[in-house]
Amino acid sequence: MTEFIGTALGDASGPLHSGTGDQYIYFGPSSNGAPRRPPRDAALDELFRLHRRFVFPPRFELARARLSEYRTVLISGPVGSGRSAAARELLYERQQGSGSRFIRLPDRVEEKDGSNRSILHPDDVQQSDLMLLDLTAARPEVLEQAQREMPEFRAAVQAKSAWLTVALPSEGHIRDDLSGLRVLVGRPKALEVLRRHLHAERIHPEKEELSRGELTSFLATAHMREIAQFADLVKQYRDQTTADTGHFTDWLERALAATVRRQSEVREILERSSGAQRALFLSCAMLHGARGQAVQKAAAQLLQAAEEPHVMQPLLSRTTLPQRLADVSAELTAEGRVVFRGLRYDEAVSDCFWDDFPELRPVLRVWTDRLVRDSAAAGERPDALVLRYARQCLRTESPEELSGAAVAWASASGGTPSWLQRSAYLALDTGLRDETHGGHFREKTYDWATGRQPSPGLVRVLVAVCSGAMAVQHPDSALVRLLHLARRETADTAPTAHDALFDLAFSEGRLTRRLLDRIDRAWGRQLSPWRRAREIELFWRLAEPERFADPEGRARPLIAEPVVRRQLTAGWRVVLTARPFADCRAKTADWLRAARRWPAARESVLDVLVHACDGRGALLGELYALDWHLPCASGEGQAAKAEVSALVWQKINAAQKVSS
Repeated sequence: MTEFIGTALGDASGPLHSGTGDQYIYFGPSSNGAPRRPPRDAALDELFRLHRRFVFPPRFELARARLSEYRTVLISGPVGSGRSAAARELLYERQQGSGSRFIRLPDRVEEKDGSNRSILHPDDVQQSDLMLLDLTAARPEVLEQAQREMPEFRAAVQAKSAWLTVALPSEGHIRDDLSGLRVLVGRPKALEVLRRHLHAERIHPEKEELSRGELTSFLATAHMREIAQFADLVKQYRDQTTADTGHFTDWLERALAATVRRQSEVREILERSSGAQRALFLSCAMLHGARGQAVQKAAAQLLQAAEEPHVMQPLLSRTTLPQRLADVSAELTAEGRVVFRGLRYDEAVSDCFWDDFPELRPVLRVWTDRLVRDSAAAGERPDALVLRYARQCLRTESPEELSGAAVAWASASGGTPSWLQRSAYLALDTGLRDETHGGHFREKTYDWATGRQPSPGLVRVLVAVCSGAMAVQHPDSALVRLLHLARRETADTAPTAHDALFDLAFSEGRLTRRLLDRIDRAWGRQLSPWRRAREIELFWRLAEPERFADPEGRARPLIAEPVVRRQLTAGWRVVLTARPFADCRAKTADWLRAARRWPAARESVLDVLVHACDGRGALLGELYALDWHLPCASGEGQAAKAEVSALVWQKINAAQKVSS
């Protein structure tokens, strides 16, 4: 079983195509101004969708029992056995209402400063958390580091009554002290997987309708992803018919024809076709649904790119376009668009070309790039072409070709860069969502975000993909890239990266803490004046008191944690040293009001402010005067104001005694 059964329909920030017809994708923020759903909510949606389609693999009951006993379980198995899917389903079963958080832990350390950072942070664990560590694509050194850090992290999981599931790579050594937590799962029954997918689409076939030999042969070797796609194809054929004319056996027959027999049909056409016909055949597939003129032009360009000899016939002696299309099983619609007669026929055609002519792939890469750029220059959307090209690059183990095309499109200059940036976004978003090659695209986006100054177009694309699929699937990785982009943002893109960074950081306390930790580490480095000013700006925006003083359903607020308090104090100290107190008065007033509003955080909030003054009498005097004259805001009582003022006075006296 592949690592996720089916296509997750969660966050609407990335490309999604669940049926036939055109796909319209809007690049950039929502035009209606609607707030984005928190990434964690979208991740929970993925868990629910998986649950509706999940089939228990062999030894799943043992994994469930192991998790119940130890609150941690390590899922292993061969490739395709559903390790990650099983780990997710186990967490779904442990939900305890709206208070449970689903957290996907980072599967790598992304540092270039040489520091030895952790993967598993015990302070990240909160009460009843559902925590997934997916190491199925992790490097060996990451697996080793995660195992070293596991005992301390597991202690926090136990203390907070949380749950941790770990999906292990198919190969790799497991330490003896963790072997008792390991469960080897097997491949689930393919027929049951198909049945569950069909039931989720409200299709309920009889048992004998699924007993066909051709279907049995297909299911015997199909990956779970292929079974999910097959079920979706049955659904699409169902949706094409009416209740009076459609029946499951008809939908199944057409789906089998499209899946099992289609490759043979396409190869028969290829065998009897000339070079010009093959060029038209592939152009029909890659530009499926485009106008006939565009398809003809693309075929001519492919012939030229492949240096295919072509004998030009007199214009009036040439075969008509409808006849040439019919020769390759395509046709023109009433609107003049080129289509094949069967669902996913375009995929079968392009698959055959990429599989049967590997030496042609460099030509196809150049040809596709030209088609995308020509479409952008003409003000057209090459979305479908980009997605089809992305599919082939990922399917044929060539992710570097897709990432290379994406960065070229994102960095293009000229009259229509926004259209090419849209294509770059689609390419990267598709790559990041891919289970097999997603790691490659996370690495490339990190390199671009931390390398030499990226172009404004690339910055916009990176912000978009980090705010989309990566924020849902790998929020820690998204946070790292957005921070690097925000640190280097220029007037051409500001405040795009800043806004996206804090939207993500403020979506959950764990990410707020993570961003604070990264900013805190910058204070100990040798920074240029410009870079130090930028770090101060980032800290100042992060230092919203309610983010640290409001418990937000936790047992204690973030500021109650000693490490967080120390880091906030260090940041405030840097700000108060670099800026006059007059520039800090409004933010300081917000913090004093936070001390009045949240009694559980009162001592900690005031400790941060007082200790950040470093015993400097002038600053402590400003702080005391501000608190004394700060009026009560709406909802604040005089008792809270008086208690805070008394604490401010006590802490200032204590600080002055220490400094004297």
